[in-house]
Amino acid sequence: MNRPTRQLNFPPSPLTLALLLSALVLLAPLGACGDEASLTARYFDGLRSRQLYEVAELYGRDQLLRDDLLPEERLEFTIELSRTLADHAMHAGDAQQQAKLWTEAREILNTLIQQTPQQQLSLEFQLAQLDALRGQSLRYQSQIAPYDHVLRDQAAKILVQAIEQFRAVQRSAVEILKGLGQATSSASPYTESELAGLVAQVKQSEATALFDLAMVLPSDSPDRAVALIDAAKRLKELPKSSSGPGKIRAAEVQLLYARCLRLQRHYQQSLDLLNQFSKAGANSVIGDRATGERIRALLGMKRTDEAAKLIDDFTIAGRELPAELEFLNVLILSTQWQQQVAEGNSAAATGLLELIHQQAEKAQKQTGGYWGARAWALWEFNQESSQYGEEVALAIREARALYTHGKVLDAIERYGQAASTAFRTGQRDLAFDLAFTRASLQLRTKQYDVAARAFGELFEKFPQNARAADASLLRAFALGQVYNTRRTQSKRKEYTQALEQHREQFADHKTSAAATWMLAELEEQRLQTTVALRLYQLIPADHARGPAALVAIARCYEKILSRLQSLGRPMDSWLEIATTELQEFLPQPPNPGSPLTESQCEIATYLAKIYLHATPPNFAAADAVLARVFDGRATGESTNYSPQLRKTLAAAMQLRVVSLAGQNRLADAGKLLNQLSETSPVEMLGILGGLSKLVEGAGNETGRDVGALQLQAVEKLDARRAQLTPAQAKRLDQCRAQAYEALGRIDEAIELYEALRETFPKDRELQRNLGEALIHCGTQRCLNQATQLWARLEVANKSGTPRWLNARYYRALTAFTLEDYDLCHKLTGIAAQLYPELGGAELKARYEDLSKQCDAQRAKNGTQSP
Repeated sequence: MNRPTRQLNFPPSPLTLALLLSALVLLAPLGACGDEASLTARYFDGLRSRQLYEVAELYGRDQLLRDDLLPEERLEFTIELSRTLADHAMHAGDAQQQAKLWTEAREILNTLIQQTPQQQLSLEFQLAQLDALRGQSLRYQSQIAPYDHVLRDQAAKILVQAIEQFRAVQRSAVEILKGLGQATSSASPYTESELAGLVAQVKQSEATALFDLAMVLPSDSPDRAVALIDAAKRLKELPKSSSGPGKIRAAEVQLLYARCLRLQRHYQQSLDLLNQFSKAGANSVIGDRATGERIRALLGMKRTDEAAKLIDDFTIAGRELPAELEFLNVLILSTQWQQQVAEGNSAAATGLLELIHQQAEKAQKQTGGYWGARAWALWEFNQESSQYGEEVALAIREARALYTHGKVLDAIERYGQAASTAFRTGQRDLAFDLAFTRASLQLRTKQYDVAARAFGELFEKFPQNARAADASLLRAFALGQVYNTRRTQSKRKEYTQALEQHREQFADHKTSAAATWMLAELEEQRLQTTVALRLYQLIPADHARGPAALVAIARCYEKILSRLQSLGRPMDSWLEIATTELQEFLPQPPNPGSPLTESQCEIATYLAKIYLHATPPNFAAADAVLARVFDGRATGESTNYSPQLRKTLAAAMQLRVVSLAGQNRLADAGKLLNQLSETSPVEMLGILGGLSKLVEGAGNETGRDVGALQLQAVEKLDARRAQLTPAQAKRLDQCRAQAYEALGRIDEAIELYEALRETFPKDRELQRNLGEALIHCGTQRCLNQATQLWARLEVANKSGTPRWLNARYYRALTAFTLEDYDLCHKLTGIAAQLYPELGGAELKARYEDLSKQCDAQRAKNGTQSP
């Protein structure tokens, strides 16, 4: 027999079970119903019966806004609206919506109490009814999920509150009745008969609430016994029948009394009382409910065959089983299955379990609602009990319920107990799954240390389990989270060892690539970019992390080359390796009509950056690869792109402004720059940064053209200066000064640099910018000022560093411009003697060129070399 199995995954998000109550008439009468009901009551009742709650609520709220309502009309509309909100709450599928509806139902009653205190007693009864109905709703939900102790506790709390309110109303009504009997006249709005009817209603409602309370309390609880005794007492106090609004129906009272007797285990007395329904020939809804009670009583007496015969009598008579009896049929089969299991008749038990499944499925599909849900829940529990054992099955369900209610710590403990029981009973795979779920919850609740130990124990104790590798990887992940919260060397070492151990122990498992990814991320985070690169290269392209790994490889190459450039070190070999490998990640052009994927766009953008890192920059190659990023992509589709793709396209467009300008295609660059009018300040500053580098490396004529383009970009961004941070505004002004310098507006550039220096006196980059502009100025005053500035910058940096060597070079250049060739010779010569590499190829070439010019001038002047 094929039996459905349940995945031991996390429970679904908590949704209320009130959706399943639609097959029940739960709402006790809050107002007049039936033959004597008013037109208003019948109108509301009709809307509620069709579940047109919003229509009824809108109508009720509109009516209560009227100023011309008579007191009795306002009372009726208030009660009907409150009743509608309560009914709506019990059928709502969202817990927040339910709570809102219950609150509003209470609030409109409280409002009327304040407005019409003479009706306080009746309205307080309605308030008590609301709590009773809410408690009853939770009681029905708890019967679908009897393992859900949180739900049962909520129901019990609300029902106790309702019972206390009913008793308070009854005491007040009795006091008023006494007053009426003692006074010749009274200002009470109630007549003696109305008060007597209200007391009867209160007693019946209290008895119902007491019965509901008994249903949610544990069967061996003393409180349950007291609740049943009190319920029976209230029912005995009720008149046999009554008439008028809120009339007492003897059959309902009798049925409720029989149910109390059954719960008290007075099965025979309950049966005797219920048999009166059959003798009277009751063939109605209440008669069917009485049959259901008889079945329950017989099952309580272990007279299962007689209970089954009552079901058979229905089918023999050609009657369709009511919803409740469909469920009871499944309950009878479940009882018989338990008997066969207890007797060791496995074949019979297997057949019965399959029959339970069929009948539960039928009840769920054909009947639906509350009883269908209960039938299916019973089948599921039996199936899990058959598979895991009743103790483990119950523990699993309780753990799920606790998680659903947000009691995650309690759920963790219960999953641990379930895992221990499963292990004790020899269900090793189940024990692993339950412990795995427990550890996963610990991970979700950020108990990283505990989760790491739990996952570690799992793969050590169950090395052959199919999910042992998953446990090992999650252990490493948990240790990574520990390291992220406490970044010590020991924690990093523990995390690294866990990843390396996983890669060694599960080298052939799919999780090995995930561990490699995590280790690569760690090394990249630690700025060990070369190590990270090698690890990313080990991740297979067809792995889930494959596309992201290719992007990471491109990112690492770009970081390495950028670092080499900043240090002035040789880049040629790395540049060749990077460009060759990254070109292989992209499909070979031409590829018309088929745009690059999101990850390929990122790779192409990094490749373009790398081309721009070259010395000199390869603007044509960068532009060609950037053109591919936009190939086949319509601008109008940008709103449909992912955030990451939009970010990549923006970066690519910024780089393209630079690549076009670098090819002296300034008109195209200008057009593209105009399209970037809405570009964010950060992105526009990125464009300006690229243009700044162009200006630095360009000749006079090209530099002037690029400077004009740079100034165009500056003006665009300056219009949004209010959006900039102080640091961004400073960067913008630097770019403006540089553009001025490129355009030959030296005095304006120096003035702006000096203003910035006053605001940011410790910013050495600004000092270097000013020093270069002063040399460019070329006047005696400017050069003298430059001499002092470069001398200070030289002292401010450590000897031999690229920045020190750069300051020494400009100090020597200033001396050369001032025609102090001996000082120039001395400065360049000492630097070359102490630091032969001179900060890298580019700076070394400048030193050598300046030294040659200096030597030529000294020779011309007849100066002897030392």
